[in-house]
Amino acid sequence: MLVNDIVLQYVGDEELTPLYDTLKSTKSDERYDVEYNVSISYEVTNMPSSVSISNATIEVADNSKYDDSVIYDISDTNGKAELRFLKTGQHYYYTIELILTNDVAIKSSGEFDTAESPRIISLDGAVNVRDIGGWKTTDGHIVKQGLLYRGSELDGQVEKGYIITDTGLSDAHKYLGIVSEFDLRGVTLDSPKGSSFGASTNYILYNAYDYKNILTENGKNAMKELFSDLAVRDNYPIYMHCTYGRDRTGTACFVLEAMLGLSDYDLIREYELSCLYFKSSTPRAEDSDFSSFLQQFYDLEGKTAQDKAENYLLSCGVTKQEIESIKNILLE
Repeated sequence: MLVNDIVLQYVGDEELTPLYDTLKSTKSDERYDVEYNVSISYEVTNMPSSVSISNATIEVADNSKYDDSVIYDISDTNGKAELRFLKTGQHYYYTIELILTNDVAIKSSGEFDTAESPRIISLDGAVNVRDIGGWKTTDGHIVKQGLLYRGSELDGQVEKGYIITDTGLSDAHKYLGIVSEFDLRGVTLDSPKGSSFGASTNYILYNAYDYKNILTENGKNAMKELFSDLAVRDNYPIYMHCTYGRDRTGTACFVLEAMLGLSDYDLIREYELSCLYFKSSTPRAEDSDFSSFLQQFYDLEGKTAQDKAENYLLSCGVTKQEIESIKNILLE
């Protein structure tokens, strides 16, 4: 299990009880937008007293060929490996390798499964970070994990405390492989500052809008630019954010996830997960701005949320080819 029980309870609730109601009874200073690590312990027996472990690593992959594996250095963990940034609902393979001081190598392999849940990301210095992947669509597809992350700003331009640390930067490159930063804060910034992930990261600034404002001419122009860039495979993996990763980011992700085919319930569930950090805010599913947006969204042409999202994007100038490209990239 990679998330708190409260998250599992919320996404498994068929009644769609607002997450805010569940969080009201929790400690006010406790954060739930954090991921849990997987711990693997090892023990070496019958090792000669003159021999010790000089190096220890664990290689982890989601396939038996160990393609795109991640190697953790566990030399200083006293027999316990903490595996971070794992995908949810995934079958994993691992191999522990110990190098002894007499140059003998010892290997031991195993497998484990992670529970199905939203994929919360603990990125040091940022808040409200999660992978949009892992959700099932109404037509049987699954949104791929590891391609599009949403979260808060990283440079503290609006909120001084939201500044990614050196540890966060290292983790983002090593475990998340961020290629592009999509910054939705254009209307609130004096000037672009470039990517918080470094000069090698593709940085795009959008004058994004939230809620019903995406239905205005300016809002549609911004969505056209954003979704045209989401249709480019070379842009992924992407970190997309506004200031809090809640309003402009939440609105863009709602339209994207509707277009991909999430159910009406899951669209609200994913959107409201931002309450895991912003517990003191108005319940997201009952917020007047969001409720007004929902009403206008569901008044759009189309029978399903997916139809409505596609028709809206077409009205923005996003092409059918771009919509299909996004689906091909993000759906399995």
